[in-house]
Amino acid sequence: MLQPLLSVVTILKDSDPLVFKTAESLLPQLGPRIEWVIKNSDERCTPELLNLTKRSKYIKLYSVPDKSSYDGLNQSLKLITGARYSFMGAGDTFEENAVSEIIAAIECATTNAAIFFPIWYDDPPTGIIVPKPMELPLRMAIPYPGAILDTQTVISLGGYNMSYQIAADYDLVCRYIKEFPESHVYETPICRFMPGGMSEQRRSEGFFEKQLVRVRVWGYKPDFIK
Repeated sequence: MLQPLLSVVTILKDSDPLVFKTAESLLPQLGPRIEWVIKNSDERCTPELLNLTKRSKYIKLYSVPDKSSYDGLNQSLKLITGARYSFMGAGDTFEENAVSEIIAAIECATTNAAIFFPIWYDDPPTGIIVPKPMELPLRMAIPYPGAILDTQTVISLGGYNMSYQIAADYDLVCRYIKEFPESHVYETPICRFMPGGMSEQRRSEGFFEKQLVRVRVWGYKPDFIK
């Protein structure tokens, strides 16, 4: 049996019902070359979630408690079988034929360098975000699920740094790009990304953690030090 080229990973908290919105976009595109791994932090899955797995043999559901979304992602790295992976939040949706675009990009890749696609930024709709890897030292320019990363490379880099509460994904992509600066950026938007709300406290935490990433990974002075 061929190894899947892509694992799509979704981390759930309390069987988030928005996952069914994601399912409707993903189910028609699943197949031998792509699996969908759902990691639920609730040890007990709802009947609806269990029934979802019956709709495709390419859906894998794991119910394992975790400490945070990043902890759940680290757990998922040990569960996925795809050569590459992409993280989709509950409520994010793939565009039609997006998976075929991603698979073609993976097949064309000659190194483990990151692959990036633009995404639609929804809720409110603010148009397309085009990834700019060269701007990573300056801002969080590449949100998931536009980043298609090599699974083994991420594992070798230590996965998600749990000392970050809100910027661990930014930190990981920065370390990845430093390892493989020759990223591939494509033009076709593949996904509609639904961001969540953020309190002022979380916004403040995010600001300071982004500065830490820039110091630790890139050796830059924080923005607030002149």
